[in-house]
Amino acid sequence: MKHILFLFICFYATLSFGQGQKKALIIAVGDYPKEGKWGKISSDKDIPLIVSALHHHGFTDDNILIIQDSQATKEGIKTAFEKVTRDAEPGDIYVVHYSGHGQQVWDKNGDELDGKDESIVPFDAPMKFIKNQYEGQNHLIDDELEYLIGELRMKLSSRGSLTVILDACHSGTATRGSEGLAPSRGTTEFMGPEDWKEKPGKDDNGFELKVKTRGAEEPDNLAPMVLFSGASASQLNYETFDEQGNSVGSLSYTISKVLLNSDKQTTYQEVFDQIKIEMNVITPRQNPQVEGDVNLAIFGGKGTAKTNYFIHTTVIDGTTSVLNGGTLSGLFNKSKVALFPAGTKDIHNQTPIATGVIANANLVNADVIWDKAVDKEVLRKGFVFITEQNFENVQLKVFLNIPANHDLLSALKKNIKQYEQVIVLTKNAPEVSIEMSKGTTRGMGQIELISNSDLLISSKPVTENVDSLSAVLTKELLNYAQALFLRDLNTMNADFDLVMELIPITEVEKVVSGEGRYKKTVTVEKARGSIQDKIVNGRVQLDSGDMFKLKVTNKGTKVAYFTLLDITPTNEVAVVIPGKNQPAEEFVIRPGESIELNKIYTISPPYGTETFKLIATPQAVDLRHIVSSRGNTENTGGSPFEKLIQRSYVENTRGVNDNDEDIAIPPDAANVFTFLFEINQK
Repeated sequence: MKHILFLFICFYATLSFGQGQKKALIIAVGDYPKEGKWGKISSDKDIPLIVSALHHHGFTDDNILIIQDSQATKEGIKTAFEKVTRDAEPGDIYVVHYSGHGQQVWDKNGDELDGKDESIVPFDAPMKFIKNQYEGQNHLIDDELEYLIGELRMKLSSRGSLTVILDACHSGTATRGSEGLAPSRGTTEFMGPEDWKEKPGKDDNGFELKVKTRGAEEPDNLAPMVLFSGASASQLNYETFDEQGNSVGSLSYTISKVLLNSDKQTTYQEVFDQIKIEMNVITPRQNPQVEGDVNLAIFGGKGTAKTNYFIHTTVIDGTTSVLNGGTLSGLFNKSKVALFPAGTKDIHNQTPIATGVIANANLVNADVIWDKAVDKEVLRKGFVFITEQNFENVQLKVFLNIPANHDLLSALKKNIKQYEQVIVLTKNAPEVSIEMSKGTTRGMGQIELISNSDLLISSKPVTENVDSLSAVLTKELLNYAQALFLRDLNTMNADFDLVMELIPITEVEKVVSGEGRYKKTVTVEKARGSIQDKIVNGRVQLDSGDMFKLKVTNKGTKVAYFTLLDITPTNEVAVVIPGKNQPAEEFVIRPGESIELNKIYTISPPYGTETFKLIATPQAVDLRHIVSSRGNTENTGGSPFEKLIQRSYVENTRGVNDNDEDIAIPPDAANVFTFLFEINQK
């Protein structure tokens, strides 16, 4: 299927090309006419996210064309493409972003394997097929989009670059009711005649953009492309909630966050790796995918140079100013910052002009309250560095979708009240809903924990003992809150830039070693495979029973100690490295060195997405006592990172008041490398 329209993110990239300008076309349709039967979505909230990411990489407002809602009819979209193609020059760097609904429509020309075309849904395209009245003529199908994209690529030439981001969806089925779920983009309703019959072929790829132009079918002089997709064709595209509780497109949110923390040397593969990590936290049912030459640098290598500081967008007065970064860039409320002269590169052993605290942080901006009055011109020119990054206490928004007269509701509220600093009961943008299956009564039916992206976290029978059941459900909520926090944990320090590889082991043998009472049987490697053989649609897929080894490489500049955390699909946390009876000090690696560990690990259930967190630090840290005691250990004055992990065990916050300290660590306390893989039943 034409793999560019739905599937969230299509990225078309480049090498380093001619001296072109950076330009963008943003199409956002969310407030559809009621008569078209489409639900309202939050495409308007995606615009500032994408614009902020583009600004970060040097795109200016003069070169960003935005068409929204009633402007974005089918003809309006085609006219916009014609304009940007007419105005484009060879060597330009172009981004096209679409936020809106999508839908599968009947394939009139017979070129699709399964008889279905994918389409984006312009403002004037109704959902329903009505014979001889509306038969999909206002839908923009993949063949038409393919032509529009092909014309633009021709104009940009091989010296240019095209990146297309499509935050939409055309298929997939929600398994439960909509209450408590985030809005989804697209529909399961097929746009076609009643007598239409699906072809026996299966095509789950979604949009696949080839080239159609007025000239040759496949011209050589085309701007190169890389395609990122937020989900497969069979998956719904859920919106997510930002830090302020606003509904936004999950791909728009994720790609903006990744691009705001990328630079001109970042490759599309690295962007995709981060997208997978972020999407696994906010919409774990969606599997982002990638196609094309992913080793190219983003925007043809003409993105922004990497900086570790922020600058001011506004100086309100000598004690209050606004920075050019917000929560998407890691600036959270109560984080501590320091002001240094312009040109400062290393703040170690340097005295700041002033220090301040972050307040009123939103997605793309944050206020600073300075500890003393500073000359406005000094503020405007100065560089602002994070000195202590605040991680506010772990919190989970929960909606109890349980009948008011059911005993379990009152029992749950009583249990949850003990952890009201962690579990917030609300109907507004909940992250998790607890609901009963249809027809449930006391002692009968199922109770389910469901994420706002329709992921079934757990399901269990409703028992007579509601007090016991509510305690179990509360514990599962606390585990889920911690797992969300740890999955999203992503601190960076280039000095300790450790990466990890999984090496599949395809054959082993048992070997006897030692003599007498030291005699033992050990498993040793006999043959190995390639991890590339385990990658499907950009994600590592492992079966139960598969074996692997771990290889760690230090790409940083300093000696680093490392430990490995495992977060299972059922939200359990374990320490993989160091293993039992192994000193934490043994796991140290020098710059440029690679270490392959001898231990052979075997994959086992539970099935789903497993998350490895490789944590690199300047001193050895031992998280085993924290994990084994579930954080219920004396504060022994460990490293800031150990304290961070300890505080993530939220069941120990019972009775904690608002005056308790937030979780804060220096920004260079650790480097976290995240590795995701799927565990499947063999």
